[in-house]
Order: sequence, then C-alpha cells, then structure tokens
Amino acid sequence: MFTIALVEDHVFVRRAFKHFISEICNCRVIAEASNGKELLDSFDSIQLNPDIVLTDVQMPVMDGKKLARELTVHYPQIKTIAISALCNEYNMIDMFRAGARGFISKHTEQEQFTLAVATVMNNDYYFSDAAGNILSTDYLKQAAGMKTSLTEKELYFVKLSLSDLPYKSIADEMHISTRTVDAHRDNVFKKLNIRNRTGLFLYALKKGLIDTW
Repeated sequence: MFTIALVEDHVFVRRAFKHFISEICNCRVIAEASNGKELLDSFDSIQLNPDIVLTDVQMPVMDGKKLARELTVHYPQIKTIAISALCNEYNMIDMFRAGARGFISKHTEQEQFTLAVATVMNNDYYFSDAAGNILSTDYLKQAAGMKTSLTEKELYFVKLSLSDLPYKSIADEMHISTRTVDAHRDNVFKKLNIRNRTGLFLYALKKGLIDTW
C-alpha cells in the first residue's frame, strides 16, 4: 500500500479525494494540506515520508508547480503527481518541467488513478492528454528505443517545441509558414510514435535532451 500526501485548497474536494484514495484505490493518505507551503511546513514539524505527493496545480500561497520544484530539490525520493481540471499541454509541461512524474485529470477513474500511481512508483511518467484520454508510457518506451531519422529542421522544431513558444511563434523563429510547422510537427510525431506536444516533451526528457538544450 502506497502512502500519499494530499494537497488541495478546496476542503470539500480534498475530503472527496481522501475518501476516493483511501476507500477505493487502496492507498493511505498520511498528510493533508491546502497549499504547498502548508505541506512543506508540516514536513519540518513532523517526520513525514510519503511515497507520493498528489497536488492540485492552481492554489494560493504556493501552487503545485512551486511545490513540485521544492520537492524535487529537497525531497527527491518523493514522487509528485499533479491533478487538475485543466488538462492542457501547457499545464502538463509546466508540471513535468518542475519535476512532477504524473499528471491526471480530476475526472479520472479508479483504474486510471491506480495505473498512474503504479507507473510513477516504477520511475516512469504518466499523464492524461487534454481530451481526457490516457497516453500509455508504452509509446514513450517504444520511442526511446527507436532509431529516428529526424532532419535538421525537424530537430530544430523539437528544440523550440520544448520551450513555452506557441506554434505561431515557432514558425516565426524558424522563418517558415505555420503550414510548414504543422508538417514538421506531424512528421516528428509520426517518427517518434507520439501524439502531442506533451508526449514530445516527455520523450525529450527520457532521452536527456532537456538538460542538453
């Protein structure tokens, strides 16, 4: 049974999550907090060593991204899973860049939550895409072992895609049309067997390209 620290600023939602985790998902909630700072302060006052911190993304005082960064630096043994109602690629990439290992929707089902916990505890990554569907890390494992043949332009596109730039700005930076950027994106996704920008970010993270670039 894995232990979880739950961070959510809405009390009713936090209580519902606690019941869901404890009664349905066979995990044990050993700490609760309404924001990141409150959780970190509790770490200082009592000895807590949860396997996972399950945190909302948007919270007052200290949000999920800042909390994930602090945990990555000071408590690297703890895995962070972000949970949010806003499962867009920018929120997900921000959280993974901060050190989170998983990102799931607040509308997740029991099987998906259980799989997310098992995946991150196996030192892998797990996330829901913006449509609420689960992208299996098998895609990323397969891509990590592939010998790809990205062109120089496609590699440059990948580098820019790992930033916060929207595709229109990427087109401007590459001095090409948005239609050509779309073509580069489609070719890269096909070659790497991924489906979206978040998958590309995690592929690069697993290949060590984030630190290199």
